[in-house]
Amino acid sequence: MSIDQVLMQIGLQATEAKFYLAALELGQASVRDIAAKAGISRTNAYDVFSRLLEQGLVTQVSAAANKTMLVAAEPPDQLTELLD
Repeated sequence: MSIDQVLMQIGLQATEAKFYLAALELGQASVRDIAAKAGISRTNAYDVFSRLLEQGLVTQVSAAANKTMLVAAEPPDQLTELLD
């Protein structure tokens, strides 16, 4: 069973799982870069980002120099809260 299938079994949608895994792999990155890595559209990625932010699986990091919003995935142990 793949990691994204496990994420979907604990309640994430397919696009949420792809976004989370891409963010986890990239570290701090823009929504655009995460969307490209995850293979989802940029506009859809912002909706996915909002849902994951509400669930506490990603955080928003501001980059002061160029004012680009960066996203960082929370550690995988945060997923245990979804199970509870």
